[in-house]
Amino acid sequence: MVFFLENYLIITYSLFIEQCVEVHNLARKISTRVTRLRTPLIAKLLSKTWELQSKGVKIYNFSAGQPGFQPPIELRKYLSQLLLQDFPQLYKYTPIEGIKELREAISDDLRETYDFEINTESQIVITAGGEEALYLSLLVTVNEGEEVVLFDPTFLEYEPLVNLVGGKPVFVKTVEDKGYQPDIDDLTEKVSRKTKALILTSPDNPTGRIIGIEEAKAIADLAEDYGFWVFSDETYQFMIFEGEHIPMYRFENIRDKVGIIGSFSKDTGLSGWRIGFIYGSKELIGEVKKAKEYITLSTPSIAQYAVVYFLRNKLRNTYTKYIVDEYRKRRDVLYREIKEKLPEAKPFKPQAAFYMFVNMEAYMRKHGFRTGMELADYLLEKAYVATIPGEACGPSSFKHIRFSFSSVNENDIVEAIDKISKIL
Repeated sequence: MVFFLENYLIITYSLFIEQCVEVHNLARKISTRVTRLRTPLIAKLLSKTWELQSKGVKIYNFSAGQPGFQPPIELRKYLSQLLLQDFPQLYKYTPIEGIKELREAISDDLRETYDFEINTESQIVITAGGEEALYLSLLVTVNEGEEVVLFDPTFLEYEPLVNLVGGKPVFVKTVEDKGYQPDIDDLTEKVSRKTKALILTSPDNPTGRIIGIEEAKAIADLAEDYGFWVFSDETYQFMIFEGEHIPMYRFENIRDKVGIIGSFSKDTGLSGWRIGFIYGSKELIGEVKKAKEYITLSTPSIAQYAVVYFLRNKLRNTYTKYIVDEYRKRRDVLYREIKEKLPEAKPFKPQAAFYMFVNMEAYMRKHGFRTGMELADYLLEKAYVATIPGEACGPSSFKHIRFSFSSVNENDIVEAIDKISKIL
């Protein structure tokens, strides 16, 4: 017995030493900017989802965070004609800051929507998606070890981006009983002279919450007092069911410390074409433009011309209105089904976007699940329902599940929640 125990300890110790050597060697070969990025929490779930689909299993996919509708037919017809024309600009690099036609269209849109006057030469840069806009903003403002405030929960890509540029994420609570509004007392306690930036998303992913005017003003006032940057991701500003979007650029006291991030992935249906933008502080935009030259150089030209057509032809008044109405129907069905068939769950009825954040604590306690990841894995394996675990969106959100209803029709929503109710 002693012999086997000794050998077990020797083997275990040897394996431990080998792993330490591997980590050390990896650290010597790969930069710490990358090694400190953890493997995405949802990678395992996505891999299992694809594996099941490849076997012909019907998956009720509530994990997808992209539109379930193709771009408007008018836009697709325009692009097909454009591709057949003699139009060489469509295939070439564009200016780093984006084509002038698009910057002017965005500026006009902001003037008509919010009465903002944005200089097209010094206050707007077109980016390869909203995520590039945020990455560049962090890259040009955050130094190694400086603090960046994130809300819990928030979009699952923010924390890795902060880590990638060497920042230190600081999570601030939101209040579930108040519709996931930021806890301003907790925010006030955690911001300091060490705070370099704050990232806000409104309307929110994963909750669909629209930030309240009092909370937005409190953030602006703290930013003014402490001098930190505010990066406001307003991707879902035109996908609202109830309530009113509050753009952070409205607060004049922080206009020299704000970057507003927009995207044309959701309201146009062009998510795969990677086109977004950032506007705001001239100082920030100038540095973002400088850094972009060495990251992506320019944003896909065909996507830029597509968005010019979308904006100039007011397709938001027809196409975006239509898809928002459809998403509202799906939201209402999902909320009703969860309330009726999962009575111990606590869903938050989103005001915007196409996500529903559901507190599943009662069912997790009942079945012995310790994390949202364990529950999400169980739902996928037993009910073929793909979701996102709450802890991917923040450390204290492990009792939650995010449902995206962007790519699931009403009948499938009913079937999926019925399947979940049977196993829980």
